[in-house]
Amino acid sequence: NLSAFGWTPPDDAVRLFSDLQISGNKDALTAFKLKQITVKNRFATHAFSNVDFRFKQDQSLKTVQQLEAREHPFVFKGNFEYSSLGLLIENALREAFLLPKRGQPNEKENLIFDFTLDKEVVKALYPKVVAPENIRFKGELSAQQEQSNFEFDLPYIAYLGYLFQDISFTSSLKNLNEITYFQAKKIEGKNFTLANVFLTTRNENNQLKGALAGQFGKSEKRDFLIDFTYQQEEENARFDFNTIDLNLGKNKWSIDDSSPTLSYNNNSRSV
Repeated sequence: NLSAFGWTPPDDAVRLFSDLQISGNKDALTAFKLKQITVKNRFATHAFSNVDFRFKQDQSLKTVQQLEAREHPFVFKGNFEYSSLGLLIENALREAFLLPKRGQPNEKENLIFDFTLDKEVVKALYPKVVAPENIRFKGELSAQQEQSNFEFDLPYIAYLGYLFQDISFTSSLKNLNEITYFQAKKIEGKNFTLANVFLTTRNENNQLKGALAGQFGKSEKRDFLIDFTYQQEEENARFDFNTIDLNLGKNKWSIDDSSPTLSYNNNSRSV
């Protein structure tokens, strides 16, 4: 039940059915096959050809490759431990979003990935998406600071009670002029809705600065623009707000001289 994991909208009731075959030995996985693949949602049933992944290792270099994937090849290789994959991905996202890392894998670990979800798969997973396009994920993740870069587009994802629709995200920690660019058509939480949100971060005079803008609810104009500077101070993440512009109803609020500060404690998770 893919919808139960927050990967697809819950109302679409997307389910994956397949025969699974795993090959390997006590030391390593060598093959992972999905056969007779069917994806069902509220509106239709989609059948797909078999998927065959092969796993190889040459000393420290590991490779995961999909056989007979000519149009959209799957490439996944690097010097990494499978047990560290989750941490590598999470740390790259945390670094891109200015958050402190939770742990540190071996500094030599890295991986390069490039794979695409075909538009027919997108149509099966996200049936309400009009004129779906292929979704491509590519980039490089590294345990070393400021070495990761990646990009992806997603029509929908739910995470920790938040819903994100039509996401586009690019992060290049090697490019200090614009480290990240994020935009979303809609972000929903329990008590709020934001639309046409974009966030950029950049390096300015060796300080990490960013801009966040978007709309409240169903507004058709920009309702807020926040320019901030970020600093990591041991246990605290500190945001100094340089300018804040808010449009609330017929009133426009602007804060640009008092430099309000927000501090987040990573241990107590308090603001």
